[in-house]
Amino acid sequence: MKKFKSVLFVVLASIIFTSCTSSLGDIGKTMALVNSLEKMGISPDAAIGGIGGILSLAQGKLDPADLSKVMSAFPDSKNIMKEAKKLGVGNVTNMADLGKTFSKLGMKPTDVVKFIPEVTKYVGSNGGSGAGDIIGGLLK
Repeated sequence: MKKFKSVLFVVLASIIFTSCTSSLGDIGKTMALVNSLEKMGISPDAAIGGIGGILSLAQGKLDPADLSKVMSAFPDSKNIMKEAKKLGVGNVTNMADLGKTFSKLGMKPTDVVKFIPEVTKYVGSNGGSGAGDIIGGLLK
């Protein structure tokens, strides 16, 4: 009976975890960043939308070589962008658009102050050479 309860718990936990994360689609490797941001009080939807907004800005502002370095931190970027679009994130062309995107996603200025350095650090650790500096410069 004890073994049955343990197995039942594992099955139920798996179902609950899957249903909670399935709304985010397949964002693979980036889920580690989303989890880190969630621990800082930023919802998973706001995290994905915010990352999508940053990637949209990068696509419009960075030269192809720099963009490639940044995007290499997000091998699942197509899915991130798709999920961000579902959350209402549009084409981000400048920092004002990015600020509006953050606000639309429910982020307060205190969230953004935590969000941007965490994303920059993630890109620096997971992107191509100098990617953290590139994204940091873009987000100033």
